[in-house]
Amino acid sequence: MAAPPGAWPKDEDVPLVLSSSSSRSSSSSESVLSPTASSGSPSSSPPSSRCHDCHDCHNCHDCHDCHDCHDCHDCHDCHDCHDCHDCHDCHDCHDCHDCHDCHDCHDCHDCHDCHDCHDCHDCHDCHDCHDCHDCHDCHDCHDCHDCHDCHDCHDCHDCHDCHDCHDCHDCHDCHDCHDCHDCHDCHDCHDCHDCHDCHDCHDCHDCHDCHDCHDCHDCHDCHDCHDCHDCHDCHDCHDCHDCHDCHDCHDHDTNVPVPVASTSKATLDCTSYGYGDVGTFDKQRADEYPSLKNTHYLDYAASPPVAPSSVLAFHASLATTLYANPHSRSMASVQTDIDIARMRTRVLSHLFGIDDPQQSQEWDVVWTSGTTAALKLVANAWDWKRERSSLAYLTRSHTSLVGMRGVAISQGAFVSCLETTTELLHSDATLIAYPAQCNATGSRMGLELTRRIKRRSPKSTVLVDAAAYLSTSVLDLGSTPLEEAPDFVACSFYKCFGWPTGLGALIVKRSSAHLLQSDPYFGGGSISSLSVSTPAWVHPRGPLGPSKPTCHERLEAGTPPFLDIIALRHSMDTQNRLYGSHRRISAHALALTDYARSRLGHLKHTNGERVVQIHHNDSYERSGPIIGFTLHDAAGSPVGHVHLDRLATINGLQLRTGGLCNTGMWTRAFGFTDEDLLRLHEKGRACWDDEEFDEEGRPLGVARISCGASSSREDVDTFVEFIKRFFVKSWEELMLVRARTPPVSGGQPQIKLGTMTVCKCFLLICHYGEIQWLISILRVHKDPIKSCGGQRIPEGSSWPLSTTGLEHDREWMLVDAGTGRALSQKRYPRMVLIRPRIDLINRRLDITAPDMPDLDLPLDEPPCDPSARQAQLCGDLVSTQHVDTDLDRWFSTFLGLECQLRRFPSGSITTSRHAHFEGPPQPLLLSNESPFLLISSSSTKQVNEWILEQLTDSSMVSPISSACFRANFELNTLKTDSSSVNDEDDPTPFFEDSIDLLRIGDEFFQALGACRRCLMTGVNQETGIKTNEPFNTLARRRKSNKGRIEFGAHMIWRKDLSRSPEGVTPSIKVGDLVTLTTQDS
Repeated sequence: MAAPPGAWPKDEDVPLVLSSSSSRSSSSSESVLSPTASSGSPSSSPPSSRCHDCHDCHNCHDCHDCHDCHDCHDCHDCHDCHDCHDCHDCHDCHDCHDCHDCHDCHDCHDCHDCHDCHDCHDCHDCHDCHDCHDCHDCHDCHDCHDCHDCHDCHDCHDCHDCHDCHDCHDCHDCHDCHDCHDCHDCHDCHDCHDCHDCHDCHDCHDCHDCHDCHDCHDCHDCHDCHDCHDCHDCHDCHDCHDCHDCHDCHDHDTNVPVPVASTSKATLDCTSYGYGDVGTFDKQRADEYPSLKNTHYLDYAASPPVAPSSVLAFHASLATTLYANPHSRSMASVQTDIDIARMRTRVLSHLFGIDDPQQSQEWDVVWTSGTTAALKLVANAWDWKRERSSLAYLTRSHTSLVGMRGVAISQGAFVSCLETTTELLHSDATLIAYPAQCNATGSRMGLELTRRIKRRSPKSTVLVDAAAYLSTSVLDLGSTPLEEAPDFVACSFYKCFGWPTGLGALIVKRSSAHLLQSDPYFGGGSISSLSVSTPAWVHPRGPLGPSKPTCHERLEAGTPPFLDIIALRHSMDTQNRLYGSHRRISAHALALTDYARSRLGHLKHTNGERVVQIHHNDSYERSGPIIGFTLHDAAGSPVGHVHLDRLATINGLQLRTGGLCNTGMWTRAFGFTDEDLLRLHEKGRACWDDEEFDEEGRPLGVARISCGASSSREDVDTFVEFIKRFFVKSWEELMLVRARTPPVSGGQPQIKLGTMTVCKCFLLICHYGEIQWLISILRVHKDPIKSCGGQRIPEGSSWPLSTTGLEHDREWMLVDAGTGRALSQKRYPRMVLIRPRIDLINRRLDITAPDMPDLDLPLDEPPCDPSARQAQLCGDLVSTQHVDTDLDRWFSTFLGLECQLRRFPSGSITTSRHAHFEGPPQPLLLSNESPFLLISSSSTKQVNEWILEQLTDSSMVSPISSACFRANFELNTLKTDSSSVNDEDDPTPFFEDSIDLLRIGDEFFQALGACRRCLMTGVNQETGIKTNEPFNTLARRRKSNKGRIEFGAHMIWRKDLSRSPEGVTPSIKVGDLVTLTTQDS
């Protein structure tokens, strides 16, 4: 895929290698996909160059497979090593750099007596193997079932050859096993789940390829390796010596985001990506998901796209089959009830791996409207008043799970919010809740945390939020012993299949169903009998408990969403047809996410600073297909998530930014306390707003990309190229930033122009080098109806001023009739075609639009509805008046949505809705941030030149108009001596950035700060068509040191300095001369 114009050059030293995970021998093939790679075979490189990771050596359990390691130059004599009888002659093997720890094996002189040690897979660490004389009696060790009481296992020095200890299922109580220093070769003790507390490597589950991590005793510094999420390529981490990027992992604090580890190659597992057949996958994707054709969708964790074929299949089913309310007894109702029962069983099989009919009897599926409803069901039905009842949950949980605490606290229960899984593991709460996968970072606890909790405290009740985990993976309850499984699991099906969106489930372990009996509410279908009057009584539908085959009848209040359940069947059918199984989707999505993580890890600014910081938290498994991250500029400062989102949107990328409904994650990542959050709330900061940083410059959100069933490599590559294009700085850009390091004034960065000297004391003529310039007002522009077309003031005409702006500027606005939210061109670009015009002489407001009758409103006549109504503008509520119902119909017809015309009451003022400036809040009408906005024609000209520089064909784009910036004032510069300068010369662009005080005619204006730009600049003000420019160019050229895109200056009118004659209405006129001072004058 060709890089877009102006894109950062591809890393020629970072080839993209398509590798096969199923074959790691030297005979396997590797195809190089890098556009800069040579056509030569990968095998043309020296064999030893890849032998340091000796990917094939990790199966070298008996060294008898070491034949494939024939490229390992020193290992070629290791052929006789396979029976380990002559291992004492293996002197040449000591140079076998990848033969793990076989360095001392040449001293294993007594190993030849280890006749029973022939399976001694870890003989390479058999430093004490010379004492292994007694090991031949270890025949019965495979029955080491009683090892669970092995409290003194730390003395089990000879246990290191206990290869058959893999049946040591009860070793989970081996609490002192962490001192079992010689037990490190017990690599077959793979079920010894708690043995991973050896050397703190206990959470190294994300080191998912670390198959032979049994030598992780050398990882002794890797104390916090449990978050070594980037170690996923460390295939031979068993010697963890080559984990050279793991240096920062030693002192890793799980509360602090960890930068991405850089590796030498970005690899994509071809056996998993594309389901093993990339060509077929690409064709199928194009056919089944036409909605993905012109976009790059990277928000599967929020909701995956829907395959239209599943919807069509559902519609066809409705056309041929009569489905009816299952609570009735008609033939259609009975058949519908049967179909619903089958779907309960299918859900257990498809998403939870419960295929055994007998095992499925231990579980029940309770239909809900989604994960939130399932969690709420547990919260409402739990007996919080029971003695010592309490709730414990992880800080980094989804808001819907955290919401359970509201019910618990209201019932007087004790609630604890815990930072780490270790704290949760040791909690004595009666109900413990956690997410199987963090929706913000992809870190996974899976079922492993439940296993540990249940082993430590069998009576604990565990609730798992599996919404994020199940989106691409199977939560394998089928392979989990019932006594170690969670009691309740909540999920939403749209997270897995895209639709139906109103259906979820609570998976209940039948033996725990009796714990959900306290909800006082009951509905149709959930009771056996009830009284019709007081004294009121009700008998729920059947007892809950182990003797009851199901429990859903009692927990499902009302008619189940039977058509949604039928739709779910077609979604599952379509998924199986396209991908084979839910497990295969997992392999595809994880392979692509690993590839994305690796590519992002290579991104660095020219000065060496990392661009991407990936966030992690506690994990027991390989991370899911989610990457939560923060971008950093070349100075190491974070880039605003809103800025990233806007820029991605305009470039055809769809991702998620903000708090991600996981306040615990982003607040802990950036060091916020609850006191900090309260202060932010009191200042007006709220979820969903556009604020990016607090007063200390800490981010108020993160970004997230996520992959799923139909994600493609092109999606990831396009995203990485986008990051490189807009956020990776070259030396040239760094030097430019240093040359113009902006001072800060009024809370906003200002660019200092060293080449321009402007006059002090309001002199009329300004100097640029030896050239003299006059500055005048070129255009005056106002917008009577907010976000609709603007009105230019004719040349030579005057327009009255007020403290809130130009008279009648943004005095009206359109609001959504349903929500009361103000409409904006960002969402409804057609608004620009609505052209209001103020006629001050006749006191009329004229409104026109294509193919619509003209409107004529009196300016002075009161609206038909004098009562004030609340409207939502930029997150704040403002008081407005409804104008006229007939006018509402006119606007609704033109825009295609129900809306109302509102007017700001005469004489009313509000204050700035954005605390971007120092000093007292400024009065406004319906403008967003300030009464006036100023730009210059030279700045617009410069932006057009930048746009043309990026194009190979200048005819491909039309010059942008200054109208796209929707400024009130546009300054123009005129030469006083035309003979002394070329026509192309112009004053330094963006001189308005340094303005402090401005005089236009007799009126003075004070600068407040730079104007932060949004996607509205990309709306053509003549046609309403959206374009990428000038936003793309501004993002690259006009970004402040806080990552904000800025163009133009906010101003206020200094009425106190006005020189207008008494009795004359203050006004400005197009063509007025301008004088100014700058901040450094």
